[in-house]
This record gives sequence, structure tokens and C-alpha cells, in this order.
Amino acid sequence: MFNTINRLTPRSRVDELKALRTSTSSSKKKITASSLISTINNIVSNSENNSNNNTLVIFKPSVPLVPSTTKNNYKSPRERRINFSNISASTSFNSLLNTSQKLTPRPPSKPRGEDIKPVSLHEEFEKLVIPISSSTALKLFKNSLTSYEQNEILNFKDIYYMGFKCPRNEIPNSFDDENGNYKLYKGDHISYRYEIIQLLGKGSFGQVCKCFDHKSKAFTAIKIIKNKRRYHQQAEIEIKILSTLNKKDRDNSNNVIHLDDYFFFRKHVCLSFELLSSSLFDLLKSNGFKGLSSNLVHLDDYFFFRKHVCLSFELLSSSLFDLLKSNGFKGLSSNLVRRLAIQILIALKFTNSLNIIHCDLKPENILLKQANKSGIKVIDFGSSCFYEERIYTYIQSRFYRAPEIILGIPYTTAIDMWSFACIVIELITGNPLFPGESEAEQLHLIMEVLGLPPPEVLAKSTKRKVFFDSNCNPRMIPNSKGKIRYPGSKSLQSIFVGLEKPLADLMTACLEWNPVKRITPDEALESSWITQVFPVTPRKPKRDIKLL
Repeated sequence: MFNTINRLTPRSRVDELKALRTSTSSSKKKITASSLISTINNIVSNSENNSNNNTLVIFKPSVPLVPSTTKNNYKSPRERRINFSNISASTSFNSLLNTSQKLTPRPPSKPRGEDIKPVSLHEEFEKLVIPISSSTALKLFKNSLTSYEQNEILNFKDIYYMGFKCPRNEIPNSFDDENGNYKLYKGDHISYRYEIIQLLGKGSFGQVCKCFDHKSKAFTAIKIIKNKRRYHQQAEIEIKILSTLNKKDRDNSNNVIHLDDYFFFRKHVCLSFELLSSSLFDLLKSNGFKGLSSNLVHLDDYFFFRKHVCLSFELLSSSLFDLLKSNGFKGLSSNLVRRLAIQILIALKFTNSLNIIHCDLKPENILLKQANKSGIKVIDFGSSCFYEERIYTYIQSRFYRAPEIILGIPYTTAIDMWSFACIVIELITGNPLFPGESEAEQLHLIMEVLGLPPPEVLAKSTKRKVFFDSNCNPRMIPNSKGKIRYPGSKSLQSIFVGLEKPLADLMTACLEWNPVKRITPDEALESSWITQVFPVTPRKPKRDIKLL
């Protein structure tokens, strides 16, 4: 018989996402500034010498850039730009980070003249031949800089932008908020090069903002990691993973996101990425789903800024979730979903070949690559890891979480294939396959369709006593509506009603309890649903597409 216990208090999706990067492993190593920088120093050499061991979250805008009314109150660190293409053990990362961490607050700067208009200062700066030297910038604009900036600017060889579009009396008294996030202000600068345009989103890791790079004259997305040690370790892993993707995709044939550079600025590590601005909503409206470009977001740059790790990405504005939302969650056509699925599988095949586990595959992390094209990219490697370097046990968003994660079984790249199946079915039907309101109900939803886990799977579970009694019967937990879900009371066939058989067969192969038996990306790319010939339709003459 099944045992019934009181329902666990469900967490909201926001709480669920916040918990994704919280480690529950007691063996997690303690991160220090020196270990962070030392590891980053060896990213390139490790990737080159041991390549076999080896897609920001870009969010929709969540909060506005609200100016503060106080001024800066820090003493300038000795900061330098790091050449990512030539990282070695001799690079002075340790001295850079350690020096910035020992800073003491500077005395408050004297108020600037109220008669100085920020726009006028910017126009005056724009009249110069850019870049200018830091000494020239200090000579010309000293009275318009805080005491902190007057010291800081001398550590930069070339000045491309000084943030004069942002009212100078709105510079904050502290660079960070109470959560360790860097305070962003529209028109302010990052590293005297990037102009902050808007906040794209916030997550447990930090923030992503749209910036204009005044050196390359292009928009970019910069990921700024929180100024907290626990996030430095994951930033270190993300940089290493993105660096590996770069090195294995030198000719850009896999369309993975590339890391161009990174730098430290005001105690934050930042990563910059190429800006991609088109949305899947535009793609859906244009109905021009052409091409099968692959699919991993490229890291352009990362740097340290005001105690924060910052990552710069290519800008991708809309996700598959946005596409579903714009379609009223009615689902997409099978042919369109197949085009998207192929690209996701190509991305997973590539990451699998490098022993990289994405760990957070979901519609929100699959974004449009280019306007009016069907090319997509897998993004957000902030939760990712190498198979040999798994640290976190609480990973994946709940709806797309593989059963081995819930049961506490050592995981592999197979968890991404489980997420892949959940995504495909959601794109087809418009609804999540397993929308559990808690981890317990998530497991019950899976068991409701797939039945009880096989003995060989349950035997490996470290959470068996949490979800099962001594006789291996599941502890039945009612959901918020009092409903109890019984194992095997539904069938996959009932879920797949209306789906073509080749697709149903592929999904069945993905939704396998035993990860060893689960289909791989390579095998999935050879499945009949993926390889079947697309219907040929006559091409219409090209014309301008007007968006409503």
C-alpha cells in the first residue's frame, strides 16, 4: 500500500529558480580570490593540454535602472585589462583581485558644480578623437570626476567612454547593493568602454545588461556576477566552459557563443557577448522559418568591475517560452518544432562531445539567433559543469528536472536529454509535460506516467527514504488541491495523443528512467522523426516584412 503524508509546502517558480545554483553538496570546496584567479589563469592552457576532459542567462527586463542620489565612496583599485587570448600563469590576476579586495573607503568627494550639464560633458567628450589617454581624460575632465574615478581612470590605457550621459550627482555611495549586485545606471560606464543601455534581467548569479561598446561600435550583453565568493566559483566554471567551447569552435562552424575577452572592474568579473537582437516572436510573425543554424550562445568578454564578475554575451532578446506565450500557449506546428529540435540536438551533441552538462535546459534558455530566421542558440551556462567536475546536486528547473536529480543519483549528460523531451512536448502541446508544484509532486507526476522507477535505479538513490518507505512504496503526498497521483495511472500513449508515431517513439526514448538507457543526442539525430523529409513548399519572392 501507499503511505500518505502531509503535503510539502510548494515553492514558487521564482524561489525554484533562485535555488538552482545553491549547492547542497557538503564536499563543495571553499572558494578564495586566489583560487578563482589561479584557475582562470590556466583556462586556456588546461583546455589545450587536456581538451578531452573538457549557451546568461539572458532575461527579459525585470527591474528598471533607478538612479541613486548619493556619490561614490571608494578608493580606486589598481586595475588592468586582461588579454584573454594570452592567459598564462604569469598573468597578475592574483594581484589584481587581492589588491581590489583590500581597498578602504575614500573620503567623500566634494560636490560637483550644479551648472555642469551631463549631456554637455558628453558632447564635449565626443568631439575628441576617441580613444583618449587616461591622463588626457583626467586633465580635461578632472572636475567632473569623483575622487574615486580620478584615481581609477589612471589604471586604464585607453578611454572610450566616461559615462557623462549619466547625471554625475546620481553616482552611488556604494557600488553594490545589499545582495552584492552591481548598481546599474543608464548612461553610466563599465570599464570606461561600455555604455549601460538597459537592464535585461537579474538572477541568482547577478545581472545581465545591454551595453554599447564604444570601442567596437556595437551593442553587447554583459553578464555581471555578484560580488560574493560563492558566485565566484560558478563564474570560474562558466568561464572555463565557455573558453572550451571557443577553442573547439575556432571556425565558428557550430555557432556557439564565443568568449572574446574578460576583465576585472571594481571587484566584479564581467563577461561580454556578441549582441543578437531579433526575437522568436518576429520569427513566428514573419513565418520564414528557414535554415538550421546551430545553437550555443557565444561569450564575447568577461571582466572584473567594482567587485563584480561581469560576462559579456551576444544579445538574444526572446526565448522559446516567449514564442509559446505569444502564441497563446497553443503549441507550435510539428514541422517548426522539428526544426528547433534539430538545432537543440546539435548543440547537445557538441556539448556532450566536450563532456559538458548544461544542467538548465528549458524554453527560456533557447533564444532566437537572428531576426526572421529559425536559427536558435542555447544559452546560460551559469549552471553548467564538466562531467568530471560536478559540484552541485540541486540543478535544473523543476519542470525539466530529470528523475535522477530528484532521487539524488549521480548525473550525466543524459539529464539534458530528459529536459529536451520536456521542451519538445511543451512546444507541441503548449503546456509543460510535468508541471510539479514541488519536488515531491514532480516525482509523482513522472511516476504517474512512467510507473515506479526500476529497482536498479532506486537502488542508487540517496533520497530513497525521502520519497519511499522501507518497502519501496512511494510516500503519497497530495498537492495544493489535495490530489494524489498514483504511479502508472496514466500512460505515455495518453500523453502523446495526436502526436505522430515517430515523434512519440523519440520522446519515449528520451523519457527513460535509467539514464544509461536514455537516447543520446547522436542517436536522436538519426531518429525517423528528425530525419524525415520536410514538406517542400514553393518559395515566395523576398519582400519587406512589416511587423504589427
